Amino acid sequence: MENIPVKAQRPISLGLQLVLVAGSYTSAFLLSTNFTSPASYDDVLLKTLPVMVGIKGVFLFLFGLTQGWWRYSGVGELLDIFKGVALAQLAFFIVVALAWGSSEVPASVYLIDFGGNVLFLGGARLALRLFRERRLFLSGSGGKERVLIVGAGSAGGAIRRTIAKNPDLDYELIGFVDDDSSKQGARIHGLKVLGTREDIPKIVAQKRVDEIILSIPSATNKQMQEIIAFCRQARVPYKTVPSLADILSGSVTTNTIREVRIDDLLGRHQIPPNDKLLEDSIRGQAVLITGAAGSIGSELARQCLQRQPGRLILLDQSESGLSQLYRELSPNANDIPILVQICDVTDKPMVEDCLRRTQPQLLFHAAAYKDVPLMEANPLVAVRNNVLGTKVVADLACEVGLKKFVLVSTDKAVNPTSVMGATKRVAELYVKFLSNNGKTRMITVRFGNVLGSQGSVVPLFKRQIATGGPVTVTHPDMERYFMTIKEAAQLILHAAAMGQGGEIFVLEMGEPVKILDMAKELIALSGFGEEGDIPIAFIGLRPGEKLREELFFPQENPQVTEHSKIYAIHGAATNHGDMLTSLERLLTSCGSPEEIYDSLKEFIPEYTPSSLIPVTSPSSLS
Repeated sequence: MENIPVKAQRPISLGLQLVLVAGSYTSAFLLSTNFTSPASYDDVLLKTLPVMVGIKGVFLFLFGLTQGWWRYSGVGELLDIFKGVALAQLAFFIVVALAWGSSEVPASVYLIDFGGNVLFLGGARLALRLFRERRLFLSGSGGKERVLIVGAGSAGGAIRRTIAKNPDLDYELIGFVDDDSSKQGARIHGLKVLGTREDIPKIVAQKRVDEIILSIPSATNKQMQEIIAFCRQARVPYKTVPSLADILSGSVTTNTIREVRIDDLLGRHQIPPNDKLLEDSIRGQAVLITGAAGSIGSELARQCLQRQPGRLILLDQSESGLSQLYRELSPNANDIPILVQICDVTDKPMVEDCLRRTQPQLLFHAAAYKDVPLMEANPLVAVRNNVLGTKVVADLACEVGLKKFVLVSTDKAVNPTSVMGATKRVAELYVKFLSNNGKTRMITVRFGNVLGSQGSVVPLFKRQIATGGPVTVTHPDMERYFMTIKEAAQLILHAAAMGQGGEIFVLEMGEPVKILDMAKELIALSGFGEEGDIPIAFIGLRPGEKLREELFFPQENPQVTEHSKIYAIHGAATNHGDMLTSLERLLTSCGSPEEIYDSLKEFIPEYTPSSLIPVTSPSSLS
């Protein structure tokens, strides 16, 4: 059928099905009389057969059963056959009763013919589909990629069905690999289970496998690492299906085959979001995001828009970034107003005008400078943006009476050694201070690094790998906490929904990841071997950096919350003296970087300035 011109396929399909319909009706007459029908029955059969065939043809067409039936079969099409035949039988009964009388055709003929139609039309589809798929599996020719599927569960079955239905994918399925001992040697989803993950290299060699598809969306990251290690031993390309969290969220399906990414190997178990909690928090609310063009800000905007806010206000000083984000979001806005404000968060009149004009109820403050070495070289700029900018926005949030203000913070604020970390700690403390001075619920969310964010290590490593290296790692023992941008934004929204004011929420970051191990994984995922194809160079710690970050101060007492990946810190986090006096002294520091360091240290006793000398030293806040 696939080689028949498209215009001819529908008439041929209809014709073949009408032959089956006629055969079913004739068989019904013969069965109703035990194959000894009198001559009168023959007359009834001959005069009603054309009418029955014509009516059935109309209903086959109306129910879309005249095209493509040789390719697919399934429960949905079987139900269409059932409904179409039932209505056709009713229409045929009415026509016969009006033309010849209701007793002209025996009642048993209607019942037998109904069952025969379902059996013949449904059975023919199933038989042709099985024949076609078996032919594709056994062909082994035409240059198709020979594919081994890891995981014989429901996801593996979905991959198998997708490939079977789409010959243009040029895949030939060889079999499954699964660690379940009860499945070994069995045929599942029409394919044989050839062994366990440890057998992957041997199976690839014996079966001449060209590619491996990992179809275990519920696998832990440790399991993924072990499976990928065997795939690398086999020296063939490998791809995966999305994580279970992505599948449950509805953003992707098991049929979305993609390359394995570094976040698949992070060692994190992602929890699907509590959509009801987030929708109750955001639906119908006016939401403002500062730093909206940044990595976290833009993801917050995407996820807020999915939950139907009353309006979404995007504020950033980057014209190009805001323009790009607006073009991305506006086609999916579904009549939700998206307002764009180009503004520096330290510009109090402009921020105030924006807040009073747009009247947000929920504000996410994600605007900050975060590059550690760069902020060491520009301490006055770091103080201006990260401290003064937070003070301006937070003060105005309280003044205009916002419902909630959420500060996005960082683990670098804990026992900071960098100007960037110290300024973010000052911002944390000021937001905490304001939580006791107004009706606006002031909330802070603290977490570690996010994969793939602007200026982060992963995009840098990818660029270095693309140019042949070397991949530059500061220190072989350097570790960082990592999560994906999507998960970070999701947890920020959860914390905001739970927050009652005054809390510092800390996101559970899992185990820290060695930067060196991440570099090696990225090199391997890029298709390079472990024999020095891409060299790794150690360049030493940069200004402001420390080997390991921390999520909590020793004096902080994190409490569990209703979300297993979010902890809450209540009460005063540290004794910082007179907040307003210390803050004023810091914001009026305009001398050397050393004066800035001294002012920060006075404000944050835990701050230990880096002993490394910055590259440059700006001389003023302007």
